[in-house]
Amino acid sequence: MSESRGQADFESIWSEIKLLLDWNQGFGFYLVFGDDHRVSRRLQLRIEDATRLRSHLLQRVRPEAAEAAVEVVLKAAFPEGEDRRFHDWRAPLWIDLTTGPGEPAWEAARQQTLAALNRSRSALEKDCPRPLFLQLPEAIAPAVVTWAPDLWSIRQFVAVLPHDDRIYVPAEAIDVEGFREGAVEISQKAESFHKDGSLLTALETAREAVDRFRVLRARVGDTPQALRDLSVSLEMLGDVELDAGNLMAATTAYRECLELDRRRGMMQGDTPQILRDLSISLQKLGDVEREAGQLSVATEAYRESLELCRRLRTSLGDTPQALRDLSISLHKFGDVEREVGNIPVARAAYRESLELIRQLRVSLAGR
Repeated sequence: MSESRGQADFESIWSEIKLLLDWNQGFGFYLVFGDDHRVSRRLQLRIEDATRLRSHLLQRVRPEAAEAAVEVVLKAAFPEGEDRRFHDWRAPLWIDLTTGPGEPAWEAARQQTLAALNRSRSALEKDCPRPLFLQLPEAIAPAVVTWAPDLWSIRQFVAVLPHDDRIYVPAEAIDVEGFREGAVEISQKAESFHKDGSLLTALETAREAVDRFRVLRARVGDTPQALRDLSVSLEMLGDVELDAGNLMAATTAYRECLELDRRRGMMQGDTPQILRDLSISLQKLGDVEREAGQLSVATEAYRESLELCRRLRTSLGDTPQALRDLSISLHKFGDVEREVGNIPVARAAYRESLELIRQLRVSLAGR
């Protein structure tokens, strides 16, 4: 049995849990106290990432109603019927009982659920052959040993999760340059994890990067740099969410990214950088809307992106970047027009895209 007393740092807690998960087979009871759901979510993602190669994805249970908490938790720990037949008995189970801190109904529900699990101690050890994580509010930590003494006695690990001070930093306490450098470093890590195919870790890191750039924007206001930093981090988050199959989350990220780029355009005018950023944001939004089957929305996004690429070419001339961007935009526009049945329009877009690629090839060959 291992215990992390006080607010140990996140990486130390994770290292201990990973060792236990690697060494122990079958049932294991892990008590986690913490109210910062960003931190607990990071820990869940780490656990899921560590077990996904064995195809045992973490099962999360969070009762929605206080009066149903006992039933929901016991059903998750001891599934019956068809639920039992198709259950992955080696997948870690995470039970979140942190809803409604301080609310009488939820305080009673937590105590009742702990008592029910306490009575089921022997059954848990015998019939629940997998890691069980129980997350509770930090404030009730001293009461658990009294409410559930038998359950407490079989704990393998106890941790008090730290509050994520790296994200929740009072605005006046921020060293702007240092904070931005840290945010950029985290963003680069997320991009690296994404390229390596570590989607869960990339998601965790990309979300943290976005959170940091939000804090920075709140501190310095809507400066061009703060807006672009947040926009770029949201674009990366959208890419990872899309690859993970989270279409709604990706759409939300890309929409916010586009809004920030439009705000920058209103502030700074139509500079080549802003036009290109806007074009890319529109293409990303078009991609995810097309994936979701929203072809009319995707078409409009691709059409606006194409117009911006044409403006860039007019402004910059036939540079390799301008030719390549326009070619890609035409190809995407052609794809969506083909899908909606506008074959002549699609054909014209594909033909122009091909001509630009040939022009680009000649241009690069002459260098």
